[in-house]
Amino acid sequence: MPDNDFEPRIENQSIGYFSDRVTNLTSKKITPYQDLISKWYLQKQDPTAEFSKPVKPITFWIENTTPLELRDYIRDGVLAWNIAFKEAGFIDAIEVKIQPDDAEWDAGDIRYNVIRWTSSPDPLFGGYGPRLANPRTGEIIGADIMLEWVYLTNRINYDAIFNSDSSPMSCHSSEFIQDGMVLAQNIELNDPKIIEQAIKRLALHEVGHTLGLNHNFKGSYLHNNQDVHNPEITGKVGVTASVMEYPAINLAPLGVEQGDYYDTIPGPYDIWAIKYGYTPNLSEDELAAIIAEEIKAEHMFANDSEDMRSPGRGIDPRAMINDLTNDPITYAINRIELLNHTQDNIVPRLADRVETFEEYRLALSVFMREYSRQLEVISRHIGGVYVERYNPKNISNKEPYTPAPSDEQRRAMQSLNKYAFSIDAFPINPELLKRVQIQRRMFDLSGEHEDPQIHKMILEIQNRVLDHILSPWTLYRISDTELYGNDYSVDEVMNDLTESIFLGDQDNEISSIRRNLQTSYVRRLIGILGQDYYNELATASAYDSLRKIQKIIRGSSNDVATRSHRRLVAWIIESGLDRAN
Repeated sequence: MPDNDFEPRIENQSIGYFSDRVTNLTSKKITPYQDLISKWYLQKQDPTAEFSKPVKPITFWIENTTPLELRDYIRDGVLAWNIAFKEAGFIDAIEVKIQPDDAEWDAGDIRYNVIRWTSSPDPLFGGYGPRLANPRTGEIIGADIMLEWVYLTNRINYDAIFNSDSSPMSCHSSEFIQDGMVLAQNIELNDPKIIEQAIKRLALHEVGHTLGLNHNFKGSYLHNNQDVHNPEITGKVGVTASVMEYPAINLAPLGVEQGDYYDTIPGPYDIWAIKYGYTPNLSEDELAAIIAEEIKAEHMFANDSEDMRSPGRGIDPRAMINDLTNDPITYAINRIELLNHTQDNIVPRLADRVETFEEYRLALSVFMREYSRQLEVISRHIGGVYVERYNPKNISNKEPYTPAPSDEQRRAMQSLNKYAFSIDAFPINPELLKRVQIQRRMFDLSGEHEDPQIHKMILEIQNRVLDHILSPWTLYRISDTELYGNDYSVDEVMNDLTESIFLGDQDNEISSIRRNLQTSYVRRLIGILGQDYYNELATASAYDSLRKIQKIIRGSSNDVATRSHRRLVAWIIESGLDRAN
């Protein structure tokens, strides 16, 4: 381990650094934590100067196998971190070099911090930035970054289309960037700026990890829905408050001129975090002054342990992936409207240039995945609680826990009614469905159902929304927050959900997609009655909803499928209530 005068720094919960746990067992404090953040050893050449070059900069080497046309983008993304280090008093704290073609060392040499560009057949990640730190001090002594070619291609792992339950300890930044690029291509955006900005942001994100930074899933809340599309604003401060976020690609909605797609500079949170971690020789008062900036809106922070990417997980809807702006419900609606508008153009656009029908399959998969993600973003506001982790002395008018505004929760439910559950939701073009054929490769289709199972696909998307709203943890939270400010009750949530799913076509033929949804929903309500981990409030609401559904489905219909469906639903309810007694 290095023997030097490295200055350790204690972790603060408002600033996301990787850290090594240290507990002071002799302290009388209720939180005797002195966890050491991971950071590099930087010394000023001139300790008396406000800004100085470091004695030894943090040097990254771009591996000589990296495509020539990408090297400048990667280098520029890495060097952009010097903007943040200037706030910590350093000029050119980071430098980037190209590995010589005749170098006598390889990328695995621990003496060099190497950015590698690889092309693996089936990589777990498209980019990752591990670091090695001294656990006694927190000093980072080495780091490498892997960037995978797969994230620049049109390949998609179809098996993972509806699986966002990824490990909180894994970094999937490049996966989200890849999906954004494929999405842009499939809505007829061929701006070369997409690739440039995407690679710069990928480099920024992965280097951020090697500098010690966690993900920050509240970074997407920086701008409103107008400013986020204004490149004069985003070019100065970024598209998000942190490049450590997993935001949606910033595509302009219908009728709005396209701005920046991705961050190409560190955001306000990133600059603040580097200032805290790397400014040398700070007194306790100076550190406290930096920490006091935690109350600024642009400094909000939440890492992987707090995000809501999976149903029932997390509580703060601002700590979400695939969202953008401080009004993510509106942003998500705009994205869905954009998807619906461009869907009919997919077949004519691809007709003259496809080499395989797999391209149609990719287009449908991208459409459905993005649609699903935006519905999930909307759903997280129902039962949400805003979490603030400030020092009590720094709080002005914010409490640690504040229920999401009830009006926002109701607006989220209304949006889900329209885009997830209504008779007009999921307007899939039949001409596209006819063409989504898998490219056969030897015997890979053995045991597979290659036809487009659109009913299954749509129901899975709807079920992921219901998984969250009807999670016992969400329903518990809704009833608990009624005691401290929430007036969107479990009864109202369940009533709105039931009406969304069962009203609108009760006097007409019920579509096959709605029949699937209604049956699934009723089975869920029956399940709530028979599970001990739902409280009595949720159980009562589920029971009341089932009784309401019984009344709705009593109407007659000339459609055979509708009559059969209603009989099935009635039988499920009667049988379920009998078992629950």
